[in-house]
Amino acid sequence: QREREEEMGQGGQDGVCVWRERERKGGTADYVEVKRRRITMEILYKVHNNLYVNLTNKCPYSCTFCLRQTMDRIGESGRLWLEREPSYDEVIAEFEKFNMDEYEEVVFCGFGEPTERFDVLIKVAEYVKKTYGKKTRINTNGVGNLVNGRDIVPEMEGLIDTISISLNNP
Repeated sequence: QREREEEMGQGGQDGVCVWRERERKGGTADYVEVKRRRITMEILYKVHNNLYVNLTNKCPYSCTFCLRQTMDRIGESGRLWLEREPSYDEVIAEFEKFNMDEYEEVVFCGFGEPTERFDVLIKVAEYVKKTYGKKTRINTNGVGNLVNGRDIVPEMEGLIDTISISLNNP
């Protein structure tokens, strides 16, 4: 009987996941092979006709009704739990993989509160506006000012078209 044991489920500094496969013989397990594969982070993903930007897994809340409590992907995404927070350059590089003519708007939403990374969010929004001229939206729990310790709303002017505040409940 073969089993798989993951050593670094979150990926390493180099983004490589290492695991061992072992074979059970009686009551012992002999390690037979060490395997490595590159982990890819799902930074951008499609939902309906929109392209979503996943910047962080940080969120100050733990809402029981939140999708991240029961699943690890949304729409046509892969796994949305990030191994680490992507840099601005990594986010911008991801846009090159998509035909932006196919999307109506770019939405800052993922498995965390996007305003937790407001510095990167606002720079990416500026890039999207200048490069693609797309509408932008933030899906938020509404605590952006609190987590950033200042009024961030004026900084969104001309860069964010819509703010959707989650008022869901179980």
